[in-house]
Amino acid sequence: MDLATRQTINLTNSPKDDMNPQVSTDGRYMVFYSNRNGDNDIYKLDLQTSELTQLTKNTGDDYDPSFSPNGKQIVFKSTRKDKLGDIYLMNADGTNQHDITTSHKTTEEWDPTFSLDGSKIIFTVRTNNDHRTDELYVMNPDGTDRTQITHNDVADWYPAISPKDGAMLFISTEGKNTKEDIFRNNLDGVTPAIRVANIPGNDADPAWDFSGKHIIFINDQDGDYDLYLMDANGNEVQKITDTTSDELSPIFLP
Repeated sequence: MDLATRQTINLTNSPKDDMNPQVSTDGRYMVFYSNRNGDNDIYKLDLQTSELTQLTKNTGDDYDPSFSPNGKQIVFKSTRKDKLGDIYLMNADGTNQHDITTSHKTTEEWDPTFSLDGSKIIFTVRTNNDHRTDELYVMNPDGTDRTQITHNDVADWYPAISPKDGAMLFISTEGKNTKEDIFRNNLDGVTPAIRVANIPGNDADPAWDFSGKHIIFINDQDGDYDLYLMDANGNEVQKITDTTSDELSPIFLP
């Protein structure tokens, strides 16, 4: 979508589900997962040539791909081993796919993303298949030095890292029966989180623009998920789409 004209272009045009896009920092490539070949696999789209490459192909499901800051690696979730979900790393061309959470056999790991400098991977851990147990963790790209960075009795998920200062956005609630809002924190696991967005309805899928000054996200206050835009402090909230469909997982292009 062009935010000025609101004109939209269909990038994948598939009868199947194409989900959770992420773009390389140079803006050349987009990765996403799709079930167009029977199960969920990771695909890479060249935004200049429209060439599409399937990067994963196995008996499990692969989800939630994200580029490293230098564009050389992709981190993603896969169910190919424990059927729950582990965090995998591969080269940007799909080679050298390997599990970096091999020791975690009773929990689901998902929604990974890199820190600003590429030295850490942030991800979500779910216990007993219960989304209310979701907590955010950080680890080295080889899976070592795993540290929990949120400690709540409510779900914390959907991390997004600022390209300006490395701050993290994530989705959480203030209590077990309150709506889902966007919170901001650093990665130390100590500093209290600050709620960024406080509008009616549930928020989800936050993403920064490349300047770190604006945030795009989805909200369901009108009965379905539409796109909203705000500044980094949660001000100047604008509704971008108003349809009867769900708009999901928005990201900015550089």
